[in-house]
Amino acid sequence: MGKGKKTGVLTFWYGDSNYGQILQCYALQRVLEQLGCEPYVIRFVGYGESRLRKLVKQLLPFLRRKPSPTDRLRGFEAFRREHFRMSPLYTSIAQIRSCPPRYDAYIAGSDQIWKQSLRNPQQPAYFLDFGRPEVRRIAYAASFGMETYPDEDKAQLKGLLQRFDAISCREYSGVEICRDLGLDAAKVLDPTLLLTRENYEALQSTPPKGQSPVGSRAIGERKRRGARRRGGFFIYSLNINSAEEIRWSELREAVEGKVVVTPAAGYNESAELFGSEVEYLYATPAQWIAQIASASLVVTTSFHGIAFSILMHTPFVYVPLKGEFQGANNRILDLLRDLRLEERILSERATYGSILARPIDWASVDSLLAHMRQDSLEFLKEALK
Repeated sequence: MGKGKKTGVLTFWYGDSNYGQILQCYALQRVLEQLGCEPYVIRFVGYGESRLRKLVKQLLPFLRRKPSPTDRLRGFEAFRREHFRMSPLYTSIAQIRSCPPRYDAYIAGSDQIWKQSLRNPQQPAYFLDFGRPEVRRIAYAASFGMETYPDEDKAQLKGLLQRFDAISCREYSGVEICRDLGLDAAKVLDPTLLLTRENYEALQSTPPKGQSPVGSRAIGERKRRGARRRGGFFIYSLNINSAEEIRWSELREAVEGKVVVTPAAGYNESAELFGSEVEYLYATPAQWIAQIASASLVVTTSFHGIAFSILMHTPFVYVPLKGEFQGANNRILDLLRDLRLEERILSERATYGSILARPIDWASVDSLLAHMRQDSLEFLKEALK
């Protein structure tokens, strides 16, 4: 694809508290720019536009959802305005089909954009089921968020995927779902891992009142100091409903020092679950990255919490989800196995103490990640031709 070709990316972009969601979108924009494209975020939300909804929006605009006071501290909307080129807003598949964005290529992904049932009439938009047939269609690191696809929906899924010129998934299970339908798919890295720590140092941040200055300068300071950190540990609290879901009592016995917690919404709403003995930080994206960079330990259930810990060489413990959301563990388990970091997984047999007693061989991790990054970038370059 020639230099400056316009490329529309359809992914999740509109949340107010999920750092992984906004940073995977940011990362793919930067990578596409590095490859000579002119990227745009396709602003699709897909809740539909009934006559009643249109009337309510016209008469009662103040009912539109606004970020909470804590979410406003995170500054996601300002981050989007500063770092994303964006299309007009599309609120239904009928709308995007009738007036599709005019780009030279469409990309679906990353994140769990293919998780929702195809029985949702808006879902085909995430399979780029709009626009002129000759527009190149690429899936980059798209995720199904499940190990197997429902048999009753496979025929429709195959029809949607056959429109793509190139398909890649973030998990091996996604690759197998595609191959089961007779379609080729590659396993690639999440977009956040296509960039390096140095790339993220370019992010600048002005801290909210009462919070320490962090951002690119803090990450740079962490790099200069080598292994020295400010101390304490960081919990990225996502997709849990109680502190004990990450074995909080055991964690407090295993480590000492200051505890910083950033709650975020994923499958459930964010909440302050750890009482008053911790500091809650409603960070901007740059502050969130810098918090990971400066922590002595990160504990999280989050894929992107783990991804940025790896990028920043911060020791971490991954806590797998249980129950109805455990299907989302695959993306993290795949990454940890590929990087030979399975010993960082908290389990019935692995305690915080036993995990923290084993240092991480960051040279080995970096070498493996560099090869995976190269392969993933080659896929994207070829797909864009």
